[in-house]
Amino acid sequence: MLPAALGIRNSGINIVKNNDAIVDGLYGAVARSLLAAIYSLDMENIPVVRHTDCGVQRIDLQSLLAKIKQCGISEEQFAQTNSADVDLQQGLSGFVDVRESVRQSVVLLCGHPALSDVKPAAA
Repeated sequence: MLPAALGIRNSGINIVKNNDAIVDGLYGAVARSLLAAIYSLDMENIPVVRHTDCGVQRIDLQSLLAKIKQCGISEEQFAQTNSADVDLQQGLSGFVDVRESVRQSVVLLCGHPALSDVKPAAA
């Protein structure tokens, strides 16, 4: 649906999607996927797209963590996740303002040392 909404064919776009549409750091999964697309598929532009009224905007982190623990995830398992350089709480916290979230992702991508020739743009 996204390519059609943007007026482009599926063959003309590489889509990197994640749960909250947040670029998760300079060397996180999203940035690594973009680097692979840029340098192996000759991608030249990175549109950063989010939608309004996103369920991730309304995540209550403490309630979510409580539900995860009710399903049997122990404090030790949470500690293992955090020791693996994954900030689970930050990764599950979502975002509040769509425009600010897009702006933060664009700023992060523009500052990436390996993306200096690529043009991130808010969409």
